[in-house]
Amino acid sequence: LRYAREAEALGYHGFWLTEESGKEAFALLALLSQATQRITLATGIVNFYSRTPTLLAMGASTIWRLSGGRFLLGLGTGGIGFMERGHGIAIERPLARARETVAIVRGLLHERRFSYDGQWFHIRNFGLREGPIDGHLPIVLSALNPGMIRVACQVADGLMSNWPSRESIQELQATIARECGKVGRDPGAVRIYTLLMTCPDPDDPAAVAAMRRGVAFYCATPHYHHIADVTGLGDQVRRVYEVWQSGDYDAAS
Repeated sequence: LRYAREAEALGYHGFWLTEESGKEAFALLALLSQATQRITLATGIVNFYSRTPTLLAMGASTIWRLSGGRFLLGLGTGGIGFMERGHGIAIERPLARARETVAIVRGLLHERRFSYDGQWFHIRNFGLREGPIDGHLPIVLSALNPGMIRVACQVADGLMSNWPSRESIQELQATIARECGKVGRDPGAVRIYTLLMTCPDPDDPAAVAAMRRGVAFYCATPHYHHIADVTGLGDQVRRVYEVWQSGDYDAAS
């Protein structure tokens, strides 16, 4: 709460919460909606495997109403370790799952009665009790690789990347232009959001050590290897990955 209030006082546009094995995102966003007045609140991200699309729509509708329309829904597969070891859920067919989830969430948020016959979910003439929301709630997909970028260009309001570099952003922009052209969509309608780790004090050994550990943690996730390859750091990142997989986290850092 203190971080969110400080961010709002400093004029930041948004306060985005991730969700892994710590605090549950929607419960905390409900508190934040009452503790702030202006700043946009968002999930950045919650995964679309452990919650059904209907439950995601219910959570999004709740925070939208509590905050007076100051909410953005960020969705993604979730990290491999968190999903497979923590939830016991395999990340299967993520592109199709993303497309189906966005369609159902959108339908439930904006239609009084909604039906959908998909691969995983079959919604039959269902609606949220409070009815459709008043306004457009943006949905952003976490998209680190070309396939999910393509889906985001087709169905989402934007996409979220990580580890931005000149090379990765250029590839992202080219992919968005190409994929939007295929479906007749203005590339400018697809917002690009990026996460960027920062070291608050490069002269503080503890801060540098924390940054190293954070970088190593991302190297240990194959999701980020494509961006590393595009940036020209693929070999180094895979070396860190190998050491991390051996269990020697300090050496990887």
